[in-house]
Amino acid sequence: MFVHQLLVALAVLHSVGVIHRDVKSENCLLRHEISGDRLLLADFGLARVDRTALCDLPAHQTSQVIASIGYMPPERMDSHGDARSDVYSAGVVLFEALTRELPFRGQPDEVLWQHGHEPPPPPSSMADVPREFDALIARALAKDPRDRFQSVGAFDAALLRVVKVPQVEVVPTAGVEEVSRALFAWEQCDVTGALLEARKAEVCDRRS
Repeated sequence: MFVHQLLVALAVLHSVGVIHRDVKSENCLLRHEISGDRLLLADFGLARVDRTALCDLPAHQTSQVIASIGYMPPERMDSHGDARSDVYSAGVVLFEALTRELPFRGQPDEVLWQHGHEPPPPPSSMADVPREFDALIARALAKDPRDRFQSVGAFDAALLRVVKVPQVEVVPTAGVEEVSRALFAWEQCDVTGALLEARKAEVCDRRS
């Protein structure tokens, strides 16, 4: 269930207005513990603050398109994207976990074209997995962000229904006045990266 842990980690990030923008398998690190494997989400080099979630904190401005092509949602080719872009990339991670393959393969320009124009193959056509995952993947990897799960929490709830695990409540959306508390929750959930300290510093500066 590491994908469930990934979605919970992303929910914590999104609750404080942070979009990861480079969700991929290589950034999902598993720490072995007696109670089971714990996921740590790494590499915040492309993360940015979503103004719609935290209008009080400045977003990083860049027009450069940088991401791991195999996991990049179509809208990232001409925009920053939003939380639904992380939904798409997390859907690719789930597809890869189910099939041991990426949904779109080929040369970089071919993969980019497929992200924008071709539906993902059903996971059940590539691996021995329940067909219920087909609809889950199709929605997570919808070309239009409006057709995807509108939050990682909704994606997680649908995933847990498919694998028949009781739903676990994810972190609720935090307002600007709750940033400090949400950042503490972020740290406790083992979501790590240099951006955490930067966000704490900004919050402290603005509250001083």
